[in-house]
Order: sequence, then C-alpha cells, then structure tokens
Amino acid sequence: MGARGHPRDALALGAVVAVMHSVSVGALALGWWALAGAAPDLTRVTAVLQVVAAAGWSAWVCC
Repeated sequence: MGARGHPRDALALGAVVAVMHSVSVGALALGWWALAGAAPDLTRVTAVLQVVAAAGWSAWVCC
C-alpha cells in the first residue's frame, strides 16, 4: 500500500482480492463443468500434476 497507506486501504485491497479470487474460481468451475463431457480422465490428470509438482519441488530443493 505504500508509505502513506491507511488501514482502510489495506482492507479495501483485501476485499477486492478476495472477491476477484472467488469470481475467478467460480468462472473456472463453470468452465470446467461446461466442458465436463470433453474433460480428460481426472485420475490421469491428477497423476501428471503430482509428477510435475514433485519435479518442481525437487528442483527447488536441489538448486
């Protein structure tokens, strides 16, 4: 918020971020639901994401 920010400015920023996060998650959920017929197998997606996350974590820890 900068050196001249006030507590109400921080509260306003927090509220805007919370609302936008909720809206974006809702939009992603609606999009996923709309495309559910064309969605890939969730088990496979989960497995791939776990491998990617493990590789990223390993790279972060090792380097």
